[in-house]
Amino acid sequence: MLRDRLRTVELRGGWDALTRAGLSSPAIKELWVRREAALAVLDRLPRVPTHGDALR
Repeated sequence: MLRDRLRTVELRGGWDALTRAGLSSPAIKELWVRREAALAVLDRLPRVPTHGDALR
């Protein structure tokens, strides 16, 4: 879900869109730059049932 949401932000302008939305800070900018590495770490974590899984 996070990957999908970040992809939506990317399609809508990425970091520039976040800045225009008032969400700019050095920490958030660094997270945006490193988002693929962070998502790769999350992908390696064990999968557990979450809210909404029963509807799939």
